[in-house]
Amino acid sequence: GRDIEIGGLMAAWWVPFSTTVIWGLGFSSILTLFLVPTLLAVPVYLKHNRNRWTRNIRRRIQPAE
Repeated sequence: GRDIEIGGLMAAWWVPFSTTVIWGLGFSSILTLFLVPTLLAVPVYLKHNRNRWTRNIRRRIQPAE
């Protein structure tokens, strides 16, 4: 039959394994909830503000008269 062992050799393996799984899930959740939407919004933000930036750059680069 199968016996339940407490503090056996497998116990030393479960702690690092569970820690890795928990940190991996946390990291992937942060990437999914924050980084991915931010990276998807950057091109839209740049497209909407391109005219303002080019105006400001042209105003600063105007040659002296």
